[in-house]
Amino acid sequence: MTVLNTIARDNSLEALGEKLGQFKAYANDLPIAEITGTRIVKCLYQINKKTGEKVADNAYVRIPTKHLTEQTIIDRISDLAPYILNYLQSEEDKIIKEDHRKGALQIYTEYLTLDKIVEALEISGNSGRLNKEKIEAWFTAIMYEPLLLLVADKVVPGRSEFTPAEEHKIELSINAYKELFISLASPKTVLPENCREALINVITKCGAESDFLGSRFIKRIESMSKNDNNDLLLGL
Repeated sequence: MTVLNTIARDNSLEALGEKLGQFKAYANDLPIAEITGTRIVKCLYQINKKTGEKVADNAYVRIPTKHLTEQTIIDRISDLAPYILNYLQSEEDKIIKEDHRKGALQIYTEYLTLDKIVEALEISGNSGRLNKEKIEAWFTAIMYEPLLLLVADKVVPGRSEFTPAEEHKIELSINAYKELFISLASPKTVLPENCREALINVITKCGAESDFLGSRFIKRIESMSKNDNNDLLLGL
């Protein structure tokens, strides 16, 4: 077996006994597999304190994501702009009200910025920010295959068959890149200089610099300060 034949595959709907759009019973301890290109909507109901009954039983449904992605939002930004503006203004209202609650006597309007609103959204978790699952799905769909070829060629140039030790080294390197990308889910993450350079380099070499998340990661990485190094990364 070669490393080139070990690319991770997503779970299939058939294997899980699911269909897109089909409501299924939900429980808190129910494991729900992640499938690239889909997301789960949970329909959860409280018991009516007066009647002791629920409006309906808890359920979940898996739906596709292709109709509502960051890219489709960008493509329709002129239609969505008024609603986005209204939402962001309501978030700014919260910031101002919180300042007033803490005793502020004045708002220094020259310091009001969109960056300040985005920062508040990141902290509150209301921004739909990146999480581990979203980054893993992106890494599997966009980065894994081209990165596998790059790393394999770096470890053993010109070969497609590898020893177990070589396969292990390749997988370690790929996982190191994946974990660094996952670390970017936290707005507080600051990567060392060589890690920042390695991630930007690999995004470019994998042809993902024009991808929505790829370009977003590049901007985020470029804004970071210097730190220590990471020996698991290969200079590709």
